[in-house]
Amino acid sequence: MISLFRSTPKTHSFRFLIMQKKGMLLLFSFFMLAIVSAFGQDEDIFGITRKARNPKSDSQMGNFFRNAFEQFSFQLSTGAAFYNLNTEFYRGQNVYPITQYQANRDFDFYPLPDTLSLRSRELILPTLEAGLRLNLFNILTVGGGYGLEQGNLAPFEGGGYQFSLQGANYRAANYFASAGVVLFDASRRRFLLKQKYKKYEKANPELKMRMKREYDQRIRQNYPWTISVEGEIGRLNLIPTNEIESYAARFLNTDLYNYERVVDYFPEVSWIEARDIETLSQLRTLRKYQARLGDVKDQITYAAALRISYDLSEYASVFAKGKYMQRSFVNDSPDFIAFPMNQEVYSVQFGLAMKVPGTKRCKINGCGVVMKHSHNGVEYRGSSIFNFQNRKIGQWY
Repeated sequence: MISLFRSTPKTHSFRFLIMQKKGMLLLFSFFMLAIVSAFGQDEDIFGITRKARNPKSDSQMGNFFRNAFEQFSFQLSTGAAFYNLNTEFYRGQNVYPITQYQANRDFDFYPLPDTLSLRSRELILPTLEAGLRLNLFNILTVGGGYGLEQGNLAPFEGGGYQFSLQGANYRAANYFASAGVVLFDASRRRFLLKQKYKKYEKANPELKMRMKREYDQRIRQNYPWTISVEGEIGRLNLIPTNEIESYAARFLNTDLYNYERVVDYFPEVSWIEARDIETLSQLRTLRKYQARLGDVKDQITYAAALRISYDLSEYASVFAKGKYMQRSFVNDSPDFIAFPMNQEVYSVQFGLAMKVPGTKRCKINGCGVVMKHSHNGVEYRGSSIFNFQNRKIGQWY
């Protein structure tokens, strides 16, 4: 054990959860953006006018809401992450369980610096995310979601010293909001093609005709790729993983409390000590050193992500997302003063996104049309949401 002290700067507390009235106002604003975006989809922002569309419902109000709902998509993804966890110790009076783990034949002891920087690296597997995303004019995206991960904090090492974290398995949930910018998609591709073929407008008639046919062919192609960048801000919550502490917190001072179960789980605690436990803090004090993650209140996380998606149809797509996140845990062992541990996370996720279909599936008996079509002036789709509705030659199967 080495005598060190921690210099823990005071940090301002952030409030992430807002009051119910503000939440309702935010939800209303979110839906109004979807409505405005729905109207904006009828005209391409790069000057390419789209064909007039049939209404999606018999009523004007139904068509209004179907156009709005079609801008939302549900997303589910999973993957893995790799983290760097850093912390620093300073010379002082407090004692921390830091040991020397590398032996040097020429020296019996590594000299301890005034500032000891330690680092931990480990893989996080698996990571899960579920969320809701809103498309705004094919330019911006806003959304939110819930993330879940499970990992282990490896020992801190550096300068020949080691700080072992016992019992450092953890589970964490992250509630986040996101905003993004679409860098490249089918709309931008059409715009670039239009600019590229403009130079042939003054060419000789034969070349102009040939380039016009080539342009028309390329412009009608379904371009499935979309590239975007996103920023995220969230709140991190730790999920208790210690089964016996959860048991003790629930049944202490009740007739259902069984101290023999505590002794079986913690051999270092005698049955007399386990019988006399009245509070959860007493149980933690009787145990040997076990560094653990403390309660992270108002902990804000920041992340930046690059997202590449591939459209399976107008309503379904698969995507890959690489993310960089910054956050901080707190080591809350009763043996010494709690201290923060700054963490950088690099993650890769793969997932599926499903849009809410605004066009109803045709259920008229005898109608075998597989493309989008109309009945009594209302638009219907004839295919599954996993297929392109207006398929080209070679896309029927």
